[in-house]
Amino acid sequence: MKKRTPIAVILAACLLLTAGCGPAKQEAPADKGGAAASQASKPAVSAADLKTVTDFETGIRTWGLDPDTDLKGLARKDAKDAIAALRMQRIGANPAAGLMSFTPDAKTGPEAPNPSCPFYEEIREQTGSDINGWQVYCKSGLKAGDWLMGQEWGMGAKWASGPTAVPSGDKVRVTGTVRAILVQGNTRGRDDRVASWGWYAVTPAVKEWKVDDLLSIRDGKVSGIEHRTDDPWWTDPWLTEWTKDIASGFDGATRTAIPVKGMPSFDGQGYPDVDALYEPESEGEDGTDWSMWSDLPGQGPSDEDNKQLMDICIAKYGDQCPLLSPGQQP
Repeated sequence: MKKRTPIAVILAACLLLTAGCGPAKQEAPADKGGAAASQASKPAVSAADLKTVTDFETGIRTWGLDPDTDLKGLARKDAKDAIAALRMQRIGANPAAGLMSFTPDAKTGPEAPNPSCPFYEEIREQTGSDINGWQVYCKSGLKAGDWLMGQEWGMGAKWASGPTAVPSGDKVRVTGTVRAILVQGNTRGRDDRVASWGWYAVTPAVKEWKVDDLLSIRDGKVSGIEHRTDDPWWTDPWLTEWTKDIASGFDGATRTAIPVKGMPSFDGQGYPDVDALYEPESEGEDGTDWSMWSDLPGQGPSDEDNKQLMDICIAKYGDQCPLLSPGQQP
């Protein structure tokens, strides 16, 4: 038998152990690219995230009296029926609470302390007297939502356009326009509401605000929100601290004068502690739509009718026309 050399022994060992001593074959991984590649291809903001944000924004900005209420449909109705249609309901829990993972500040929303209390609390601290205002707004523990029912007759908001949600890096940007309405009833006992032949004016204010929010989302829920435009609390009532300066926030609003039959009685509304909308004192008030006041039944003759009657009377009776005031010349 021929004796094997050490080199032959080494080669035999290579064949047995590695099926050859050349480079080992590289097997393709079962999952090409692995978890890292899968993670890299996943979008930062998913379609589901955009829907969550859209539903969230819709929820937090829709409440109360519908700003698109048909005001013309209330014209010429009995006052009690017209104002009943404009009365808001007490604002309840945040409908979008299940879509958010953060907790709003305790000072925000309808269950927070009412915004009238701090003023009377300060007076009490300065005077040491439990004045009536402190008892009503502080000692009572009145919540903001109940406070509002006694301050304003009707308020509410909804999206007029939007919300439009688009990715912005790892966040979501939401834009659009929110429309809000304000109807005031008892305004510090003022009685300058326009009245004509038994018809009284109720004049709601409607105004729009631009929205530009940047929202963070984590694990399928909204984890934060940044407002990049003015965000008055009545356009965002659950996440914003309420204030008393409501009417001044509606400066420049569209005002519509609704003629109602009989003097309105805003039962259930107390003595307001908020600023008041300006009640138009005449049908010529700038910025108010009086188009519903033409040809009201029982309103009496128009100025043109009165002029024609006077011309006929003077033509027939001269300076003896009974329509002439004492000392008035034809």
